[in-house]
Amino acid sequence: MCATEVKIGARCMISWNCSIFDSIGHRMWLERSGEAEVEAPITIGDDVWIGPYSIIMKGVTIGENSIIGAGSVVRRDVPPNSLVYGNPARRAGTVVRWER
Repeated sequence: MCATEVKIGARCMISWNCSIFDSIGHRMWLERSGEAEVEAPITIGDDVWIGPYSIIMKGVTIGENSIIGAGSVVRRDVPPNSLVYGNPARRAGTVVRWER
């Protein structure tokens, strides 16, 4: 779902059944702080591989040359050259290079 902006870099590989959400899909008001932040752009750098069934949440930047493991839920930024996986996705290593 794209409400604001989703940027996808060059040579990315996005596997099947991935979800990329830059919005939660509806407005929401919180009792103490008022309107919640419901939309934020997503940036996916060059040469990123997103494994099947992964979910990329609003406001995330995925650095270039990174790999997102299958079934991951990415809620925070991913530094360049990172291998991340899990729910929530956590950094598990450094990517030197990957090929299709």
